[in-house]
Amino acid sequence: MSGLIGIKCGTSRLGNAAGGVDQVTIIKVFPNYVTEQKTSEKHGYSALQLASVPNEKVKSSGKQKKGMFEKLNIAPQKCIKEFPFSNDAVEQHQVGSPLGVELLNVDCTVSVTGTSLGKGFAGCVKRWNFGMQRATHGNSLSHRAPGSIGQCQDPGRVIKGKKMAGRLGGVRRTMKGLTVLRIDQEEGLLIVKGSVPGYEGSVVYVREQVKAKAKS
Repeated sequence: MSGLIGIKCGTSRLGNAAGGVDQVTIIKVFPNYVTEQKTSEKHGYSALQLASVPNEKVKSSGKQKKGMFEKLNIAPQKCIKEFPFSNDAVEQHQVGSPLGVELLNVDCTVSVTGTSLGKGFAGCVKRWNFGMQRATHGNSLSHRAPGSIGQCQDPGRVIKGKKMAGRLGGVRRTMKGLTVLRIDQEEGLLIVKGSVPGYEGSVVYVREQVKAKAKS
C-alpha cells in the first residue's frame, strides 16, 4: 500500500474508449517529503510519514515543525500525514527524499479522503431528504417542518440519534473504488474517475486501494 497528500484542483470531463464521457477530478500532488520512517521491527508496523503542500506563511508554522524541516533541509510544509507502506518501500525511501505521482499507476484503484463541503445549519428536508408536508388545505408555515419527534407518555422523550435539523457537511469522508485514468508526472497531476469530497484547493489524501482476495 502507499499514499500521497494532494490538493483538489476541480472537476472536468474526459472522453473514454466507448465514445462516452467520464466525470473526473483533478488532483495536484506536490512533492511529498519523507519526514519519518516507521519499521515493523522498531514500531510494530511499516509506514512513512510524509509532508507536503508548501507553506507560504512560514510564521504560522510552530517551532517544532520549523526545527524538523530545517534539520531535513526541506521548505516548510502545511500537511503532515502518515501512510502505510511495505517494508521494502520504507527501506527504499530515505528520510528527506521526495515522492510523487510515480508511486501510482494508470488504471489502479485508489481511495480519496477529504472534508466535505460545509453547508451550515440545514433543515430536515435538505439534511435527511425528508418529504415535505402538504402545500395546501390549511397548512400554515409548516411545509418543511419535521413533524412529530416524540411519543406519548411512554417513553415520553426524544430518542437519541433522531434525524432532525442541524449542521450539514464539513465532515471527513472517503470515496473508495476510484480509478486513476491519467497521470501527468511533469505537472504532478492525478486524473481520477468520479467525485472527491472537498472544495477546490482543499487537501485530500490519496491511498492505493488493495482489493480483497475472493474466498475460494
